[in-house]
Amino acid sequence: MHERVGAQEPGNETELRIALQEVWENKLTMERINSEIGRLSHVMAHCLISDGNNNYQG
Repeated sequence: MHERVGAQEPGNETELRIALQEVWENKLTMERINSEIGRLSHVMAHCLISDGNNNYQG
C-alpha cells in the first residue's frame, strides 16, 4: 500500500488552497485581459477606418 506523501504534514492543505486560489485569480485575470483585448481591438478597428484621404477617424 502506498502512503500519500506529505498528506499528514501540517500546512500542506493550506499551501494547496493558496496555490488553487492563485490559479483561480490568474484565470480570472486572464479572462479580464482577454475581454479587454477584445474591446480594445474593436475600438482600434473603428479608429483605423480611413475616410479615403488618409485621415483616420475615431
